[in-house]
Amino acid sequence: MKIDLTKKEIELLLKILHWGQMVYGNVYIDDSEEYDSSKDESENILKKIHKSIYLSKYKDLIENFEWRFLTPKDSIQKKAEDDYEIFEEISMYENLITFLWKRDINLEGKNKEIFDQKTGFVFEDKFLEIDKYYDKYRDEFSENWIDNLFIKEKNPLFN
Repeated sequence: MKIDLTKKEIELLLKILHWGQMVYGNVYIDDSEEYDSSKDESENILKKIHKSIYLSKYKDLIENFEWRFLTPKDSIQKKAEDDYEIFEEISMYENLITFLWKRDINLEGKNKEIFDQKTGFVFEDKFLEIDKYYDKYRDEFSENWIDNLFIKEKNPLFN
């Protein structure tokens, strides 16, 4: 199969691959773990992509291929890493918001009426109720980030 991509499309592909490799590298950082053939499959795909780009008129967009990683040129790496930092920050806030609304539901004693106790999932008819908790923290963090976040006392839920 042959796919023709523009320079801009190849830059985006390399950026996406760089994100994937950052995540993949964090997941498979320890080579002492049990052998996983998907590592070889991923490496072979990346080698094919590297070769295709290297043989094209856009080889200036890539550096090299080392130890399972296709390396885009520095400017593409920088853009990908900047975007990834934004993603990580958003994820941190989303996780914090989720923790806080679940804490509030627990403190209010509404756990059993909102969460299925067997699966831990939210009952379908309770999603709108959860939105008010979620929105409260999303709005707070959107307006003030974590400026108003303080630890007042040791949380009895973690004793």
